[in-house]
Amino acid sequence: MNRMLQSCQFSLHRCGITSIRVVTIRETLISRTLTICGGIIKYIMKRFLVTFVLSDNGKFHHDDQVGLDMIAEDMDELALNLHNDVDLPDGLVSDRIMKTVEENIPGLPFDTYTPIQIGEFNEEGKAMLVWEDAEYRFDNESTH
Repeated sequence: MNRMLQSCQFSLHRCGITSIRVVTIRETLISRTLTICGGIIKYIMKRFLVTFVLSDNGKFHHDDQVGLDMIAEDMDELALNLHNDVDLPDGLVSDRIMKTVEENIPGLPFDTYTPIQIGEFNEEGKAMLVWEDAEYRFDNESTH
């Protein structure tokens, strides 16, 4: 959120506005709305599907992968959120992964999770692949 406010302030400075007062910040799953001195600035967020592979003591659980819907402005913000285990409105990334595993694969031991694919949802609600860990894919394909 701070980066968004900084970029907003930068844009306003370029327009000759030297200070702003944020009255409200309303956040939904796919947008953030700032009400600034009566004007409204809306930021549309992107929705991503991040697929993680789980491992325990260095051994991958190739058949047990976890997918999480995540919201971010762009891939850079998403990468920062993943790297820093950011506390998002629906919880820490690590807590969401643990909860998902407990609900869907109870008792599976794991001590590490690693993103291996990222899909960005299009207008039809389908996740289109935008990033894949090619090294993981190559190392674990059965054809080589």
